[in-house]
Amino acid sequence: MRSQRTVDPFRESTHTSDPEEALRILDERLSRPPPARPARPRGRPINPMAPAPVTVRDLLALDLRRAEAEQTGPGAIGGLVYAYKHLERHLPAREVARPSSATLNRYVAARRQDGVGNNTIRKELVAYRRGLVLARDDGRLVTPIARIPRLSLVDTRPGQSGTYRTPEQLRAWLAELQPEARACAVLILLTGLRHEEADRLTPAMLRREPGLAPYIAIPAHATKPKRARRVSLTPLGVAAFLMAVPLTRSRRSAYKGAAARAGIVPYIHDRDLRHAFASITSSLGDPYSVHLAMGHGRTTASTYQHQDMKRLEALPRCVEEKLGLTTEWLTRVHLCTWRYQRGSRPTPPDASQLC
Repeated sequence: MRSQRTVDPFRESTHTSDPEEALRILDERLSRPPPARPARPRGRPINPMAPAPVTVRDLLALDLRRAEAEQTGPGAIGGLVYAYKHLERHLPAREVARPSSATLNRYVAARRQDGVGNNTIRKELVAYRRGLVLARDDGRLVTPIARIPRLSLVDTRPGQSGTYRTPEQLRAWLAELQPEARACAVLILLTGLRHEEADRLTPAMLRREPGLAPYIAIPAHATKPKRARRVSLTPLGVAAFLMAVPLTRSRRSAYKGAAARAGIVPYIHDRDLRHAFASITSSLGDPYSVHLAMGHGRTTASTYQHQDMKRLEALPRCVEEKLGLTTEWLTRVHLCTWRYQRGSRPTPPDASQLC
């Protein structure tokens, strides 16, 4: 016999001296089938040192840890939980760590079928991408981060916020509001605050300094861009602040009812008041002060410009003159119909607090 590898002859011994036994062993040896090769395993090889696959709940845990470190308010945390709940519902588990463009487009289509606008979908996708970045920084992910599909930020559906309202509509709507909701609306209308920033206001944020009008000092953790800023107040704004803070979320249902009584369709949101603030104050010809008051992102020019409280004081006065609002009108309405039984509210302000 010869070797299969080296083709060199070699001998095998039967270890017996009996010729018949040797022939039997030889016949058995020649008729024996070759040993079967082990079956090749299918699929990808398992690396015992590889990390566990990333899930949507893992991304939520990382994002909540980030939000806690940045002292994010409860409203924003609730928005995170809402976004990741729908991400877990619509994203396939095997594609969470490596989403393709087709997967993200299918997610957008599914959310649109649920009746959700582009702004909400974009916020959910931004939260998803931020979670992937946090997972990569944590060593849980090594794949490239997917790009977010481009979505139009203009919602054409009726009932969505972000609509410009004329001064006549705003005056008619304010007249129909309940007292507590009216104070909230006037405060947002005079400051241009985002609704989530208004929800985080506390009485301690109201400041007074010699030579300056009263202002709201909003800390960085209570703003959307995470940068502290100041918002100037007039006496009417101080009265609205003292009556409304802390703001209640029930004001939204009051907004809707007042809009229905005033015949305004679609009904007015907090963001509509922010649009009105920007539109009215733009007539002053000072876009940088409006830029600062609304808390927009930095530009190259804003790096060299600094906040001037005297220029910011003109913004709420412009809104008051345009809408014809007065401190006496607000305090008279509220002092007659104030609900003293609400323990979380401060007492109505006296004349000394409005100066």
